[in-house]
Amino acid sequence: MSPATAQPPGRILSPAQTVRFCLLFVASVAVTTAVSVRWGVAEGSLTRWTALLAGWMASLQGLEIEVNGATVYGGKIPVSIIGKCTGFYVLLTFACGVLAFPASWKQRVSALAVGLPLLYLISVVRILPLLAIEYDEYVRDALSYERKCDAVYFVAVIALWSWWVRTVLRERSRSSVASSQLPASVD
Repeated sequence: MSPATAQPPGRILSPAQTVRFCLLFVASVAVTTAVSVRWGVAEGSLTRWTALLAGWMASLQGLEIEVNGATVYGGKIPVSIIGKCTGFYVLLTFACGVLAFPASWKQRVSALAVGLPLLYLISVVRILPLLAIEYDEYVRDALSYERKCDAVYFVAVIALWSWWVRTVLRERSRSSVASSQLPASVD
């Protein structure tokens, strides 16, 4: 470990690693968000795919569902899937955080391979209650529903991120303990 990355016991990241992580994270979120907004990545095919997946999951629960483009018809009201419903920007933020964190590429790829599909699935599951409720309930509870679902989603993202960081740090700790227990070489 170089002096710039040496860490006292109990410290997660050195000051240099913390600055690097923050700069990479903020820059990558800014650039990827600007690019995705410019080209409408969260709209179009991703909203249609989310509508199809939500409709399929709702039909598994016995609801009569029809999907037309990015609109899901079930109950008394149609539910239009918009970019926010896809969870795209939350997934993007999670990916930027994983990629900016000082970890091995193997750890980063495994976090993305598990985390992104899991978070997308949670995002789609958030839509299901809207497909089952009736119009009067929807009008009355829409704002409450949206706040609760967003809160649950962000808690899931933070929990997944925290679990991954703890896993990376635990592996790092094991490897540093194992390397410190190697016998000194004799010249």
